[in-house]
Amino acid sequence: MRHAIAVYLPTWPTDRLRRQCGALPSDQPLVLSTRQAGRRTVFAADAEPQALGLWPGMPLAQAQAMVPRLALRTAP
Repeated sequence: MRHAIAVYLPTWPTDRLRRQCGALPSDQPLVLSTRQAGRRTVFAADAEPQALGLWPGMPLAQAQAMVPRLALRTAP
């Protein structure tokens, strides 16, 4: 009998980066960015920016306007 499991980890990319880079401040919201169709967009966000209305795929400039104190990193 085969079994399947589904795992939903919405903050996995930012959690992994925080664990790898100990220098990131834990109280500052973190957003990973990428380039899509010639513009910079949000690739992943911590729980705090998500609660403030940021989501993957939104323009990075809009995310920065909504939450000015974002810590930005380029997605690996």
